[in-house]
Amino acid sequence: MEYGAETVLGYLTSMVADMKMVSAETLPKNVCYHETGIDSLELIDLARNISDHYGVRLSMTELITAGGLRQLSERVAERLTAASEGGR
Repeated sequence: MEYGAETVLGYLTSMVADMKMVSAETLPKNVCYHETGIDSLELIDLARNISDHYGVRLSMTELITAGGLRQLSERVAERLTAASEGGR
């Protein structure tokens, strides 16, 4: 199964919107996490959900340095592509 960054972004946006109890359409995707109201505990939940859904494990450092949802989705998609090509 192939996952592009936009597909991952849709999933992450939906997940965060559920966490924050807001509409996915209103959630900014190109801004830092703190601007979306995501706190450190929610980042941990996000990492756990990414691991459960995609099988991609991210450290807190990777989550924080990704900055926002779009950048995080690109990072996850890159990992998925690398895994499908035989490397991690």
